[in-house]
Amino acid sequence: AAFASFMGSFGVACNTVSLLFSLFGTSFVVRRFGLRAALVIFPLALAAVAFVTALVPDVRLFFWELVIVKGLSYALASPAREMLYVVTSDAIKFKAKSWIDVFGGHAA
Repeated sequence: AAFASFMGSFGVACNTVSLLFSLFGTSFVVRRFGLRAALVIFPLALAAVAFVTALVPDVRLFFWELVIVKGLSYALASPAREMLYVVTSDAIKFKAKSWIDVFGGHAA
């Protein structure tokens, strides 16, 4: 029961971070800094998590680090990677891509 509660909390936290970043961050990052930066942010975040975990080995901190990494993976890394393969106008890429990923992928 405790593990199920933990995993439920983890799932809710990941999906909340993913939703918020998809709504407010993905389009902003890609428009402001470009697709290259969007592709580089996730590995940098992963390296930062590894570094912080090595310095401060705390389970509660690690929980939130994984939530952020998982949320960034859903909301930024995957859409940015897919933008490399989708041939469409920039307006469609920036306006529709994150919405389709969040509501289409998670609702399906």
